[in-house]
Amino acid sequence: MTLENHPLCYTICSAIITKGGEIGLKESDEGLSLLGGFVDWWPGFPKCIIERTISENGIDFSPSRINGIVQSRSLSGKWITNINVIGPATNIIEEKGVKWFKLEEVLSHEKDFRTPDTAALLRNIYTHSPFDLNFINTTAGRPAYPSPKVNYANTESYNLNDIIVVSSVVRYKEEGEDAKYALMVCGSKESSEGKLSLFGGKLAGAESIIKGTLRELFEEAGGFIGYPLGLVGAYINYRGRDKNGQGMYATNFSTLIRAPHTNIDLPSYIKGEVAKIEWYSIKELHKIPAESFRTIDTKEAILKADYKLRFGEKLVPLNAITEVESNI
Repeated sequence: MTLENHPLCYTICSAIITKGGEIGLKESDEGLSLLGGFVDWWPGFPKCIIERTISENGIDFSPSRINGIVQSRSLSGKWITNINVIGPATNIIEEKGVKWFKLEEVLSHEKDFRTPDTAALLRNIYTHSPFDLNFINTTAGRPAYPSPKVNYANTESYNLNDIIVVSSVVRYKEEGEDAKYALMVCGSKESSEGKLSLFGGKLAGAESIIKGTLRELFEEAGGFIGYPLGLVGAYINYRGRDKNGQGMYATNFSTLIRAPHTNIDLPSYIKGEVAKIEWYSIKELHKIPAESFRTIDTKEAILKADYKLRFGEKLVPLNAITEVESNI
């Protein structure tokens, strides 16, 4: 995808860092904001946000959980997804540009916040259940060579090379039988013809993750095929480096869908993109060669969803991703 037809959807990462009952906010001429912003995901999550707060603000910290994910639509048309972590400061190396506020007082400064996602994520501390750091997976598709050094003090707010995609893990379970998972076989119009893929694709313009997931599922399956149950995970997939050495990534938010049956009749208009739909049990999935999948995270998302359901682990609720209007 070129920047000319880029849908203006970006993923950033921010931190709520605590110190003795206080919260650190970044202070600038534009106002107060959470620490973080654009990150190069290469070192993995949450190490990437730790590297940014050390480089930009001189603060090392220990993320303990994901506090929330907020999508904000800016006045300029950007659709920004902010993954926020929370944890205590462990080492103040050389503090730069940070102002500390008492937790109970910080929201009284909302008029000074640079963007509304700051207030939304601070409120999450009181109103939302946090979820595990392992919701984010950054290992898919990365070749083995050293992590680049990024000077975060001189970076843009967003990485224009990043894109956001959505996918659906479609599951059917009949009582007494093994669960089956749906995979598309990519059609002749696709560069990955014959590969197995989850339903999904790129977000379109100012579109929320949940709306985009349901739209892609409806388009590729030719209609309604199931009910969303919750979020499986987010997969940060490496796509290479641009001419300046900056990492390019696709963030895939994957949702579990419960299908009431396995009878999906593809309409003729979609068959150039989707040749057919096949259903696999986990045992069958393990026998498929890795090169048969369109992307690495295809199999990983299914295995993660199956594990959570098999062992009674909670999915991240759909409302964990909140939407706000931005003022920039």
